[in-house]
Amino acid sequence: MANTLLGSEKIAVKRSWTLEEIRRTSAKDTESELIYRLLRPISLRLVWVFLRWNVAPNTITFLFIGCLVLAAVVLALRPIDGSPIAALLILASYVLDSCDGAVARATKRLSTAGDKLDMLGHWITNSLLILGATLGQIGAGSSNSAWLIGMVAMLGTNSYYYMQYNLLPHASSNHTNEANKLYQKPSLVNRIRGLFHTFAPLDTNLLIVASLIGFPFMAIQIWALLSNVASLVIFGQYYWRETRQS
Repeated sequence: MANTLLGSEKIAVKRSWTLEEIRRTSAKDTESELIYRLLRPISLRLVWVFLRWNVAPNTITFLFIGCLVLAAVVLALRPIDGSPIAALLILASYVLDSCDGAVARATKRLSTAGDKLDMLGHWITNSLLILGATLGQIGAGSSNSAWLIGMVAMLGTNSYYYMQYNLLPHASSNHTNEANKLYQKPSLVNRIRGLFHTFAPLDTNLLIVASLIGFPFMAIQIWALLSNVASLVIFGQYYWRETRQS
């Protein structure tokens, strides 16, 4: 277990990596979301450190999850004066999230388990951040309506990401070629996804901005509305197209 997390003696890891070599091995990351591309200069240098220390990709994934869990705790306990710290922790998680895949590709330690761990981390921490901000809002003396808004936001975020990865054919390998051809045409679903992708991950990016100005729960309110509306539109058009083809 220790070898899985911290590195394996059985894997010969090159230690004299240059930034240019790392940049080439992580060229795939240039296609990622805007915020990850903006943080790329930092993540590339951190990848160099991880490679030199022979840190396993899964260890980096746990570090990124840890940053988000800690951000949720800060939002719950110190929602006002601690919110800038939470924003910095979320930004740090972005950097680490960019590093695990780059290290895995460079050391040829790609695995399905690592991909699933990364996805699980995102799913869990998305809800934890909402919970943390909601508890912080209630602790700061807000009305009990914060509970309702928090639950609606959790429903929206889980519904949206489920539909993103399971209903839209571009994100799932389980769809037929006919379905893929159907979704190649411009549609409201693809327009919504394109808009969300430009500022993705929109939920945590909203939380960063709102936390920096000292109102983290404002991001939860906005996301509760956006995520549920987007989920309903995606499901509605998906259902309509599927029934039309039957």
